[in-house]
Amino acid sequence: MFTYECILVSSPPAEDLWMCFGHLGQDRGRAVNRSPPGCEMDLLTEEEAGQTCVATFSPYKGQIQTLTLTEPVEGRYVNVFLPGTNKYLTLCEVEVYGSKRDVNVALGGEATQIDTYEIGAASNAIDGKRDSVFYHHSCSHTLTSTDPWWRLDMKQSHTITSITVTNRKDCCAERLDGAQIRVGNSLENNGNDNPLVATVSHIAAGRSQSFMFPSAVEGRYVNIYLPGTDKYLTLCEVEVYGLKGEVATAAPEDTEDERPS
Repeated sequence: MFTYECILVSSPPAEDLWMCFGHLGQDRGRAVNRSPPGCEMDLLTEEEAGQTCVATFSPYKGQIQTLTLTEPVEGRYVNVFLPGTNKYLTLCEVEVYGSKRDVNVALGGEATQIDTYEIGAASNAIDGKRDSVFYHHSCSHTLTSTDPWWRLDMKQSHTITSITVTNRKDCCAERLDGAQIRVGNSLENNGNDNPLVATVSHIAAGRSQSFMFPSAVEGRYVNIYLPGTDKYLTLCEVEVYGLKGEVATAAPEDTEDERPS
């Protein structure tokens, strides 16, 4: 059963801001929509693109509208289509979750770092908040060091599909430039010798950047390592997304005894 709800969360001048939720069995989707009422949400197959309408909503201010589908829907593409002339369609976020969706496995881990400046505990970077102001007690911060590092121990190896890093807002955004993200299962050199999976070129002050891995990476430890002298390492949130408790495994190889004669 698919349930779709639209809730008005604010009303700026001349347009409404709607928060929309959907459920399909264990599936869940969310869209933040800034457009006039009357928008259609389509979930399409490649052959049916532009033809299959899953939900149409025309909510009124302050109301919750629920649409129920008796048949499950499946597709590769999701279209949001606003029919008519002289229309604006603005989407501030569209999130589509499957029944087996990635979770932030960093939240169950333990963080450490080379050393700590004032209130900048390593654990602040995995508190589940993207608060980017250091004195709000939500960012990690090292002393000035040579090759400073921060490490997350997820307690077991995970298959990781993406990592999101949030930079500090109230000072010194450029300090994070050149930081390396390393993932693996070794603690040699404090984990800083694990495979390099991404490098931070620059993240604007207070912003978050996601590093996606088309070929999922595997490991127990996530290190953020900043090479160089007289460096500070500050992280306001590190999110590690993957399938909790699952590790990609290769197909078993046939042994000589198992091969047909």
